[in-house]
Amino acid sequence: MDKSDVSKLKKALCLKRNVMGVRFLYYKHNYDELDLPEYGKKTSFCVMARYAIDGNHFKADHTNVICRSAIETLGFEDVMPCMDSGERYYSLKLYESRAVAKAAAQAIPRIKQRIYGLELGPLEEMEDADVAVFMVNAYQLMRVVQ
Repeated sequence: MDKSDVSKLKKALCLKRNVMGVRFLYYKHNYDELDLPEYGKKTSFCVMARYAIDGNHFKADHTNVICRSAIETLGFEDVMPCMDSGERYYSLKLYESRAVAKAAAQAIPRIKQRIYGLELGPLEEMEDADVAVFMVNAYQLMRVVQ
């Protein structure tokens, strides 16, 4: 993305952190051809995203993600059958009833396509990000919606 556009966004919203770009890498050859360092750690996707928001540009695959929900949500693997029923969240005691657990599980948006890996980094360093992620407060979010 154009650096000046990202700069305008950051100034308009008074962002203190970088805007993170995410690009889905659908095939192994896309991942292998990308001249970026590999993440090299096994962490939650949240930690990985924070690393990218802090200004690091890298690639990662399913072996870097320890959170099963992130693996399924991002499209690395198919969703386990116990997810849609809510049984998984209920068994982890995240919700008081199966009905609430089922509603919560079904409300999670998921990427339906299978991917091999991800490119993450500051949006201004990425030519063709699929998604932009930025951390905002309520006022900044209101400005985005406007």
